Amino acid sequence: SLCGRTLHAAALVESLARGAHSQDTQPASFRPVLLLIPLRLGLDSFEMRYAQPLLSCFSLPQSVGMIGGKPRHALWFIGHRDNRLIYLDPHTTQPALQLSEFGSIPDSTYHKEACGRMRLTELDPSIAVGFLCKTPDDLNDLFRRLKEDIC
Repeated sequence: SLCGRTLHAAALVESLARGAHSQDTQPASFRPVLLLIPLRLGLDSFEMRYAQPLLSCFSLPQSVGMIGGKPRHALWFIGHRDNRLIYLDPHTTQPALQLSEFGSIPDSTYHKEACGRMRLTELDPSIAVGFLCKTPDDLNDLFRRLKEDIC
């Protein structure tokens, strides 16, 4: 299940983040953790029974989004509105700059004016949800929210 896999991965990350020891056997200080949890939420297509727990992940403060998309086309999902996912396409490119041009290029060329939208029913079932925990408190809060709010 979505919750079982997510909680298992989170527990593994917690043990790795907290259990690392330096050469003098003193506990190492906590390091920020980027947690990407790969999931398969259906066989051939996305199963809607996973919709609510998956969409709820976007509301967590540790969320960095989700990697997924359509077959043979990866997208980075940053949120949702109802059952439509909001995404950025990492394949959008622009010509390379010459070093002499760096000062004269407006930074607006690096921003999109609109995000893409995709129906949840179009989502390929192979995805990865992402969370960034910068502190031990972030990690504990993520575990608590996953257990209480998502699962």
